[in-house]
Amino acid sequence: NVRSYTALVGVWGVAAGTGLGGDAIGLALAELNKMKAAGVKPDVVVYNRILDACARAAWAESGGGVEQALSVLEMMREDDVNPNTISYTTLINAARHQGTDSSVTLALAVFRRMPQAARNHQTYTVMMQGLIRVGRREEALSMLNEAAAQGLKPNDHMFRAAMKAAGKDREGRLAIEAMMKMEMAVD
Repeated sequence: NVRSYTALVGVWGVAAGTGLGGDAIGLALAELNKMKAAGVKPDVVVYNRILDACARAAWAESGGGVEQALSVLEMMREDDVNPNTISYTTLINAARHQGTDSSVTLALAVFRRMPQAARNHQTYTVMMQGLIRVGRREEALSMLNEAAAQGLKPNDHMFRAAMKAAGKDREGRLAIEAMMKMEMAVD
């Protein structure tokens, strides 16, 4: 059943973060193929576990990354499985861990194309962290305003990312602190 395959794929996902990287992702994909061959339709949870393997491998610097995550997203579409917030956020996290400007640029393109309703606090925070990691601080700061304009009230994680993006820029930090105070006064 789908839960058994999900568990097996999840094990390989965890292994991807221990240095097995690409090999573990390959084994997770092999389980996915076995699942399909057995007539069990993969669901979003199975695919999210594979996306997580891509992120974990990138974190461990042993493969994975956003390019492989993008191919998993394409497999989802081919199997008529709709990506959800976790899918998109995990893909962005893979780019953040990969830590290159090109990977973050790819993730930002996915972020811009994903449905607005799928963006939550964690999605914005991870995107901000990725941008900060590659030195794109102004873009990271603009995410805070973008989220607020979309009706998503920034939370403490987003404010911390914004403070990191502002760095030693006194004016930027003061603006963020003022925004934080306004948000707290509203509560």
